[in-house]
Amino acid sequence: MSAAKHLNTIASKPTSTQTLGYRPDIDGLRAIAVLSVLVFHLSETLLPGGFVGVDIFFVISGYLITRLIVREIHSTQQFRFGNFYLRRVRRLFPAMCATFLLCLLLSYALLSPQHLVDFGRSLIFAVLSVSNFYFWQSADYFDFASQSKPLLHTWSLSVEEQFYLLWPLTVLLLSKVAWSKSREPRLQAPADEASKIGNASVIVAFIALMSLASLALNTAWFNQQLALESIFSWGEVRSFAFYTLPFRLYEFGIGAALVFVDLERASRWLRSTLFVIGLGLIIMALYSLDSQTDFPSYTALLPCIGAGLLILAGPNHPVASLISNRVMVGIGLISYSLYLIHWPLIVFYRYYLANELNNTQMIGVFITSFVLAYLMYRFIEQPFRKARTGQKITDGQTGQTNHRATNHRATNHRAKNNTPFLMSSAIAAVSLIGIAFHSQASNGWLWRYPAAVVEELKFTRDDYANYFWQNIESKQEGFEHSGKPKVLVIGDSMAADLINVFIEGGSAEQLDLAAIKIDGNCKTMFALNDDQYQSIFGSRADICRQQHQKVFDSIKQIKQADAVILATFLTIDHFVKYVIQSAHFLGESGAKKVYILGQKTQQFDGMAFLAKMAFKPNLHKIKTPLNDSALRINDLLKKHAKRYEYIDLLPQFCSLEGCQRVTRDGHLIIFDGTHLSEQGARHVGRNLALEPWFKELLQTN
Repeated sequence: MSAAKHLNTIASKPTSTQTLGYRPDIDGLRAIAVLSVLVFHLSETLLPGGFVGVDIFFVISGYLITRLIVREIHSTQQFRFGNFYLRRVRRLFPAMCATFLLCLLLSYALLSPQHLVDFGRSLIFAVLSVSNFYFWQSADYFDFASQSKPLLHTWSLSVEEQFYLLWPLTVLLLSKVAWSKSREPRLQAPADEASKIGNASVIVAFIALMSLASLALNTAWFNQQLALESIFSWGEVRSFAFYTLPFRLYEFGIGAALVFVDLERASRWLRSTLFVIGLGLIIMALYSLDSQTDFPSYTALLPCIGAGLLILAGPNHPVASLISNRVMVGIGLISYSLYLIHWPLIVFYRYYLANELNNTQMIGVFITSFVLAYLMYRFIEQPFRKARTGQKITDGQTGQTNHRATNHRATNHRAKNNTPFLMSSAIAAVSLIGIAFHSQASNGWLWRYPAAVVEELKFTRDDYANYFWQNIESKQEGFEHSGKPKVLVIGDSMAADLINVFIEGGSAEQLDLAAIKIDGNCKTMFALNDDQYQSIFGSRADICRQQHQKVFDSIKQIKQADAVILATFLTIDHFVKYVIQSAHFLGESGAKKVYILGQKTQQFDGMAFLAKMAFKPNLHKIKTPLNDSALRINDLLKKHAKRYEYIDLLPQFCSLEGCQRVTRDGHLIIFDGTHLSEQGARHVGRNLALEPWFKELLQTN
């Protein structure tokens, strides 16, 4: 049977499953969620808010899991945790384990030692279902470095699994409170009519309070980022909210609350209206939100309420076929495997190419993701979701009631049948963790590479960072007033790079250097009004105002300087005008001469380049293509250079043919995507004295 025909068969299950509560529209909603994430990961510009697909999944999970728990508790007056967690393991772990194994093999073949060490750490956390905590401390979901983390997407699975760990016991305890308030010794209600359960108000009230508390936490967190900077770094403040369960509880809560809403007698017109509004809210979120949006915060309400309305509308109305047709249901059924496999494919393919994907390649990854997802669903997900007795382990959507054992003997028989599966799963988990630990202990399996590059590949980002910031921090004390030209460098890591170039190339001996360091990814964009601060930095506006105040507090130093150089990391063309605006402000504030440093971001990570090319001769002669974004921004800076001078470091190691990535003696010039190593700074700075703009600097006093 072909894949298409099989998906059609799956999508049109017989009515026997529908009597158990199967809802094709929810699988259709899953399709919307996974397609949104997939398109976003392929190209953020195509669907800037596609990341909200994860939030839609959270709403669905809140609804389905709560429905399953409530039905079992109120039909049996108990909850069998062993059965519940066995279903979760059978539902989630086999496909996840297969994905981890594939990632491990590709990591061995492709990843540099440093990236392999990072992967190994993330694998340990992912197997233990706590990868969200790892990525909170190591990656902003939207930053450049995240593109080299194959397991980044497992953060959402960890959040769901943490919810599964806590929620059944919570609902059971709340049900016991409800029973204690009831005059009847046993709640009388059909198992499939949660909305008619007596004393459900206790559970509903808790869900409401939990959700409101989660929303309040989000609001307070994003409004108090300035105070939180004393505890976390700027990136950790945002990431902690993005990656952790307390900030997502209201999303699960929206789904959970729907279990207790009864629209059974609602008109088809009302259901259709709810559906259209819900779908509209989701579409609005997909196109109005982007990676610069404070998230989740209250902004996640848009897709979550939209998903909730679609669930509430149900499958029985005229427009339901938009998401409950065979194609959407088929995609929804393979959505878990599709979610698992798509991101590693994108990461490893980009890594292999050392470039962004073009349109043809994106289509290829899209199709390959579907093929592998279908194969995983058919040959891994489905077989493992059935116990050896032949009973299907359900997830609350495709039939909520297992055929329960009616006596102790049947229960023991089922436990014995699941023992091999559980033991195999434990062995697989321990093996994956053991291999991951070994990859770290061996510094990323350095034995894979020839001796000529091993020493360079031993360096980690921390090793480079320890050097990187030293010089700029030593220059924040101000000018020495040595009689040499006074040059003030203002900026972020790009300013640190420039000062390292001056010092390592020997040019600093001819200058009286000082620096103003801008932290917190606040850019060297300080001549902004309140609206601009808010639109650019969002809830971090106060933090960035504080960072930029360093410039306003240094007007005297700016007037003393013979030249002021602005240096900042940019990837967005729109921000160029704000940097130029800041340069004009400095000129109006008394700066004698203002310069803006161009971008030097490379097409790909330096350590990844060295690992990929390790076996090739004459590495210093190999060049990688120029970065389109950097060239575009530099062209804009050159075009508008009237009240400031434009300076550029790219000519020191790049030509029209591309950029040199390794020095003649084998050292990386740029160790990540844009920052210079010590040897790289020396390489770039060695001929700086020949540059016209540097000669001009020497004549400014």
